[in-house]
Amino acid sequence: MLGIILAILGLGFLIFIHELGHYWMARRVGMRVEVFSIGFGTPIVSWVRPNGEKWQICWLPFGGYVKIKGMERETGQDPYTVKDGFFGKTPWQRLKVAFMGPFVNLVFALAVFVLLFLIGGREQPFSSLTPMVGAVDPQSPLYQEGLRPGDEILAYNGQPVKGFKSHILTPMTAEGETKVTLKLHNWEKGTSEEKTVSILPYKKETADGDKIETFGILTTGSFLTFNPHGNIAIPPKAPMAGSGIEPGDMVVWYDGTPIFSQPQLTSLVQDGKSLFVIQRGEEKLLRRVPRVPLSSLKLDSFAKEELRDWAYDADLQSAKDPLLFIPYNLTSDGVIDDRFRFIDKEDELKSFPEWLASDVERKLEPGDRIISVDGKPVSSAPDILKSLQSRDAHLIVYREPQANAILPLGETEQLFEKIHDERQMAPLIASLSNAALPKKAPPFVMLKGISPKPLSEWSGEESKDHRLYLGLVGIADRSVKYNPGPIAQFVDGLTEIGSTLGGLIFGNINPKFISGPVGIVHIISSSWSTGFKNALYWLAIISLNLAFINLLPLPVLDGGTITLSAIEMATGKPFSLKFIDKLVFPFAILLIGLLLFFTYHDVVRLFGGWMGL
Repeated sequence: MLGIILAILGLGFLIFIHELGHYWMARRVGMRVEVFSIGFGTPIVSWVRPNGEKWQICWLPFGGYVKIKGMERETGQDPYTVKDGFFGKTPWQRLKVAFMGPFVNLVFALAVFVLLFLIGGREQPFSSLTPMVGAVDPQSPLYQEGLRPGDEILAYNGQPVKGFKSHILTPMTAEGETKVTLKLHNWEKGTSEEKTVSILPYKKETADGDKIETFGILTTGSFLTFNPHGNIAIPPKAPMAGSGIEPGDMVVWYDGTPIFSQPQLTSLVQDGKSLFVIQRGEEKLLRRVPRVPLSSLKLDSFAKEELRDWAYDADLQSAKDPLLFIPYNLTSDGVIDDRFRFIDKEDELKSFPEWLASDVERKLEPGDRIISVDGKPVSSAPDILKSLQSRDAHLIVYREPQANAILPLGETEQLFEKIHDERQMAPLIASLSNAALPKKAPPFVMLKGISPKPLSEWSGEESKDHRLYLGLVGIADRSVKYNPGPIAQFVDGLTEIGSTLGGLIFGNINPKFISGPVGIVHIISSSWSTGFKNALYWLAIISLNLAFINLLPLPVLDGGTITLSAIEMATGKPFSLKFIDKLVFPFAILLIGLLLFFTYHDVVRLFGGWMGL
């Protein structure tokens, strides 16, 4: 509640200084102010100053106005003849009065950016600033071009990527093909390469059923720091209980794959694949292999008989659940012979997609010998069959007590690359095929095996959610010291506003995603919870928005008055007041309609679940 009160006060302050700008300039050019109002509707508080001006605060705080003599038509009187009225002054004086409100908002925003710079900037989540990708839609063109979690998008059409917002706005405002500069990493070898590709955005359905233009970037990279403050306990029956994880540990690797975001980790947990170590010639290789029901495979009578024998040897002949296996035919000593086919083509495509997530997903080849399954040594086909009936996932964490200091973005990016360097994890990965090897290679530690389970099996609550979970609670991203120059923040803010407006005008951005008054209050209210610096920043951004929108050349806004005054200065002919009234009225109705539209979608977005909308 306090946050909402502070947000309303903050928004009221922005409106106040905007109207104060109009008021100050009006008084300076000799106009008589009749009413100075913060908000619309019935006044809550009002008073009359000695000079006859009425000041008031109204019950609807989302706006305000300065009423100058002559702005309301008085019967039988030409407003242009009212010497101390708005229309009684020159077009240049009217233009200055109209411009001063937005100008004050621009000055306030710049002043806040200067202040933030002088006091050291703000702390921001690493994920909001990094060009590193955390998760990619497998159906996207960029995925097909080789982009994977842990890779970077450096630029769109030569413009450097500035965090996750770039991945949202660029496809929404793109016209035709976009040139994307990629940096692809090989974390196993510690190498990278850059390349530029040209792609088109595509439509993807959101969780709410809306379709948006996107390049397929689902999230940016983030630190997966477990319980950094040490104040959250893992439920005692959760899969992670007893794994050995400690507060401050950073999850960096899961079953053969470096981890760069929570969605990526969630996706890997859901796919249910087992981690194999195979012997191929002189090499030992990791492979993530699909576990599928035997009933989904095309098996000849010989294969069925052989599997029955293996199930008997593994003491699985009385198993209640359908047996799981891999889509490969094996020799009795665990050597790959050939690949089974699936009954359903969709199951085959799911197990063997055209575009692989990483090298560890590559198919097994004839002659490969399976050495271990999920870290358990195996020497025969019955061993393999038995091991496949359960899952033991393996996580590697980065553990360094001094690693949680808040650093600038550049140093934090270096740390991010350091903790995902698979070459440093090699001794731990080797332990999956040799139990005698240690599970620690400081600062990296391999946790004990974890069996992902549905919520209903460990949360103590009934749940119809059959997805698999690790029970890895209390995950947090890392904060970064972020302190760009004030001019850069000012220009970036205006550029983003301009891009969004352009997207709205050309139909690339759905107006329902734009925040109205309720959404703005929510943004400011939420920002207070992350510190006064973030609250100040959002006040500055909203002040920029107020200035930018008010300068649009629409008759009902300050920009409309500026435009009409400029035309009058150029032509030397005043506009008919009847013409101005006719021009203003439809735009006023449009503005009210837009406010109602934005407010409705704010309410649905923020309270829809609670209200059943």
